[in-house]
Formats: sequence, C-alpha cells, structure tokens
Amino acid sequence: MEGEKSALGEVLSQPKTASDDQRHALLESNSLSMSATQQSPQPALLQREISHHTSVVPMTSDDGAPQKHNPHDNIEDGFGDNVEDVTDAANPLPVQQEASDYTDNRLKQALNFADSTLRNKSRKVSPVTSHMLAMYKCAVKDVLLKSYNNEEEKKTIVLDIMTWERTISTNEFLRGPGDDIDFDLLDRLCLLRRYEFAARYGDYMKEVCEKLKVSSRELKKEYFEELNGWNKKWTDIKDALNREHHAYRRFQNRDPAVTDEEIKTTIAVERTCAASGQNVESVLQSISMYADRKSLVHMSTLHMIENGMWHKLRECLCRDFKDLPKVTPANLRHTIPIMSNIINGVIDTYFKRNEKEPDNMNYWDAKAEAYERAAQLKEVKKHKMALVAAERSKVAELAEKRFKDLVHKHTFVNLAAAVSGLQPPTGQVPSLKRPRNEEEHSNTLEVHKRRNKAWSAMVNSGKQTYKKAADYVQEYGSLEAPIDPEVWLDLVKEDHMADEEKAAETSGKGKEKASTSSQKSA
Repeated sequence: MEGEKSALGEVLSQPKTASDDQRHALLESNSLSMSATQQSPQPALLQREISHHTSVVPMTSDDGAPQKHNPHDNIEDGFGDNVEDVTDAANPLPVQQEASDYTDNRLKQALNFADSTLRNKSRKVSPVTSHMLAMYKCAVKDVLLKSYNNEEEKKTIVLDIMTWERTISTNEFLRGPGDDIDFDLLDRLCLLRRYEFAARYGDYMKEVCEKLKVSSRELKKEYFEELNGWNKKWTDIKDALNREHHAYRRFQNRDPAVTDEEIKTTIAVERTCAASGQNVESVLQSISMYADRKSLVHMSTLHMIENGMWHKLRECLCRDFKDLPKVTPANLRHTIPIMSNIINGVIDTYFKRNEKEPDNMNYWDAKAEAYERAAQLKEVKKHKMALVAAERSKVAELAEKRFKDLVHKHTFVNLAAAVSGLQPPTGQVPSLKRPRNEEEHSNTLEVHKRRNKAWSAMVNSGKQTYKKAADYVQEYGSLEAPIDPEVWLDLVKEDHMADEEKAAETSGKGKEKASTSSQKSA
C-alpha cells in the first residue's frame, strides 16, 4: 500500500505541462517496478543524486522577463542523514532504442543504478568497474545538469551513454561480483598487485617522504614533531592523516568547531610543504603509497636479518613452511621440495634448533654467525645506496616535474585567460546548487571525450586479463593505448566537489550551533 501511494504521489507531482501520455507511462513504469519488487528484493531508492519529484519552474520572473530554467533543481547533491546501506545487487537498465527516449526520469534511473552498484556493501565492484561506473555517472549528470552548449553536444553524450549501457549489459564484470567469495578473491588479488607496485616504485616515493621529514626538522614549522621521532613510522603517519581527513575538510570550510589539535599531522605536512616548495597533494599521495610498502614489502628475510628482527624472522619462516602446501596448486607441486629446502636452509643458517623439538620455533636460538651476517649486510647496503642515490634522485625529479606540469596544465589557466582575453575562473567549486558558467559548459564535451576514450580502453583491458599480453599483441597487433592521466584528475575533481559540498553543509551546521551557544551564554 505504501508503494502504491508513493507511485501515485510521484505521478501527481509531475508538472502540469506534462502530457497525459507521459503521466500514464510513468504510472505504468512504477506499477511494473512494484510488481518486480514483490517477486525479488530490490535495493532501496537512494537520494544521493536522484530527485523523484520534478520541480515546477516559473517561465517568467517578477518583472515579466524570461527566466532560465535551473537544471540543478531536478537533481539532489549529497546524501541525506538517513540513507540506507545498499546490500542487494542492482539490475542494469534496458538500453533505449533512440536518444530521445532518454528523458530526465530515465537518466535518474541510470544514476540510481550506478550509485547503487558503487555503494553496495556486500558486493563491491572491482577498481576498474568503479572507475567506469564513475564516468558513467558523470556523463548522466552532465545531461541532467544541462552542462552542454547545444543540442548537438547533448546528443553526442546521450549516444555515448547508450553505447556504455550496452557494454554494461554485455560485460558481467561491470555489474559486480556474484557473491562475497568472488569479491574477497578479487580484493586479495588487487591488494597483491598494489604491493607489487609499491615494491617496484616505492624507492621513488621514499625520496619524497624523506625530503618532507628532513625539511620539517630544519624548518621546525608548527607540529613538526608529528613527523619526526624514533616512534613516528610512516604507517603511523598515514593512519593519522586518514583519521584527520574529514576534520581537515571541515577546517578548510572555516568550521569553528575544528581545532588545530584535531588536524595537527595534516597541518605539519601542509606548512612544511608550503615552506619547502613541495606539492602538498603529491606528498600526501606518496605517504599513502609508501606506507603500504613499508607495511609488507620491507619484510623480506634479508631486511629482518639486517635489522636483527630474529623473533619476527623465525615466525615468518615457520608460517611459510606450514603454508607452502596450502597455497601451491597441483601443477606446481614439484616446486614444494625446492621451497621447503630453501626455507629449511635459512632456518639452519641463522638458528640453532632444539634436538628434541626441531620444528618448534619457540626453541630456535639465533647463532653467532647470524649477527656477523647482519653487520655485513649493513655495510653492503651503504655501498648500494651510494651507487643508486644519484639515479633515484634523477627519476624522482623527473616524475615530480611531469606531475607539476600535468597539474599546471589542468588547473592553471590565468596565463591563457590573459592571452585570449577571456575571464579566468573565479576559483569557486562548481556546485550543483548554482548554474555553471560558460567556461564550464564549453569544457564539458572535451572532458566527456576523454571519458569515452578511457571507457573503451578499460573495457578492452578487462577482456585482456583473460589472455597473456604477448598473445593479445600477436592476435590484434597491439595493446590498448594507456589512459590519459587527465581522466583521473577529472574524476578526482568530481570527488572533491562532493567532499567540499558535504564539508560545507557540516560547517554550516557547526557555525549555527556555535552561534546558538554564544547567544545562550550572552
């Protein structure tokens, strides 16, 4: 009964200018959705960016002049306080036959599907699926917000949305894993791949982190001790930055309720970077990735021997020896004796076993030769570090320069504005609560073209995972071209917009609360 009332309420809330056919079609679609809900459970409708009631906008202002329709009245920005968690899988929408079939109501349903899939708590999607659905959401929002210059641009974006929906319907990996077990396996594989990246490129991130730590000691900016000390490890610094993230967003929006003590680690990083000329965003990202490497990749046997971590070394050796048969498939079982002998060789080299219980690691004692080996490794490390320091510094400087050039090209437009005679951006965050200016409109199609190219690349990359790269090159001639880095900056910009608006709402509540308390005290 409640579902019927909400469906009728939505039909009755349509503008009076809508035709009877549209209202009957909407009523029929709601009836079908309610009957489907009775057969199988469906996710609750989300209110993050979907407004089920189309507002009536007057066509003229008070003085009789024509008034432009504000598209942001038809779409809500930000989650409500009572949004339910999504736990059921959302079914993809049927692809429409014509571009004209993509009405505002149909686009809101598409937005609902993408948002429900991305926010599903029990069936999380893979990283590449998350990126693609985020681009799909951005394209739908651009049409709903009328962020285009003419009908031709709108048709281009809508046709791409149709193509993307066909891809979603025909590629299972874009609809999420089948169950929790699939996601758990996928999550573990992604974690191992990220650790592999950290192992390969972590040394370059280390240069940035160490430069930050040295600069903080030399400049001694406020809260510099949060980055220094024998007990300040990069994993701890990363955890502190993660805890302070939301409070720092509120601090940026001048929330009086946020104190410096709540964000002291972030303040230390920000002010040290400002004084030493480092890019804050790249430093924060480097800390995050380097801390991941420190948590696992640095735990090799030689690293533990070099630092005298005998207790941890014997635990790892014992665990690896017992887990070896559990993780080795049948086609690789011939490698088990090799690995077993290697592990036993490491144990016998550095530890003296108990004769009665040779497999009990609690009775393993480090040999005198182990301490000598640790001293030798430290000397060898000094020579190696001296040889690679210069090359590592060159690569780090080149990577930093390219990153700065990319950010400079993507965000800094004052020089171009001065040459072209156009007005530079105001610096305001493009909010869903205000109309977008001409520059934002003209840039929409260019951004969408990058998204469309990246979409094709990621679809092909999803298919390539089932084949070896060499076989794919032999069959098709080449692999898909790398994705333009500006695509990720576009998506990051969308994420920052949502964070800024959420922080602004929280800051407004904090200011109102502070004002009320001051009035009471007065």
